[in-house]
Amino acid sequence: MSKKNGANKKLLVLVGIVVVIVVIGICIFIKMNKEKDNTLTDYDRISKILTTTRKTDIFIVGEQIDFNNKITTKNIDEVSKSKISGNGDYTVIIVNDLNDEVELSEDEIELLKDLISKNNYMLIYLGEKYSTTWDDESYGIADIEGNLCYIYYSWDGVPTRNVGVWTETDQEASKDYPLMLGESLLLSIEDYLQ
Repeated sequence: MSKKNGANKKLLVLVGIVVVIVVIGICIFIKMNKEKDNTLTDYDRISKILTTTRKTDIFIVGEQIDFNNKITTKNIDEVSKSKISGNGDYTVIIVNDLNDEVELSEDEIELLKDLISKNNYMLIYLGEKYSTTWDDESYGIADIEGNLCYIYYSWDGVPTRNVGVWTETDQEASKDYPLMLGESLLLSIEDYLQ
């Protein structure tokens, strides 16, 4: 009988060791996968979203914006249905008027107004000249002094306008860090796509 008890104890110890080894292995596997996910830069993470889970076309009117080489954009010289056609499920149109050089026609303004009233379209306006062009006063407009970024889109059929994350101070700082504007806009685009 004591041989049986000794064998049972050895078996229990062996099973316990196997369970501990399996648990440790699972913990290591989970930690390694989390570390892989955490090593993605903002650019990598957002690029993955833009090209896979929320396929998005980005069009820029005005001066080119440096998004690093991981983000594909297309510069266009006018806003028209033919110029902003793409393969994505979402369309982001950025009007970069920070240098006050963009001139939008009435037709372009109306087309943008029509697009942002539909789901899956987002307009980011950078600058001052057209900063209130697409505002709907009935929804209440928040603003921040020195703001240079305005975001428009439709949320379930309701036009929405948000203040972006680009100010006059940021504009000055971007002279030393040229990727700053692109990074800021990508975070706004990611927020919209979620």
